[in-house]
Amino acid sequence: MKIKETSDGIILEVFVKTEAKNCKIEITDEEVIFLSKKRPHKGIVNKELIKMFSSFFGSKVKIVSGLTSNQKILLIKGLNKLDFEQKINDNQ
Repeated sequence: MKIKETSDGIILEVFVKTEAKNCKIEITDEEVIFLSKKRPHKGIVNKELIKMFSSFFGSKVKIVSGLTSNQKILLIKGLNKLDFEQKINDNQ
């Protein structure tokens, strides 16, 4: 899993799978996967991703790159690596 800490928060690489059975975030040692029930159309999946990650981490989330790709780079504002790891451990 690729995480980079910046002065604004953390940069996180996320792989997106659409038309899944459930909408959820899967986090492994190697990667972060966002599963969406929806089809990729007019940014619907991106909006769902931002809402879910914002709720999960309790922070504002911005898609830095990959708006039309299944490989996205997110900025999770106001979060550091320690906070990120703690949130993941609390939710597993």
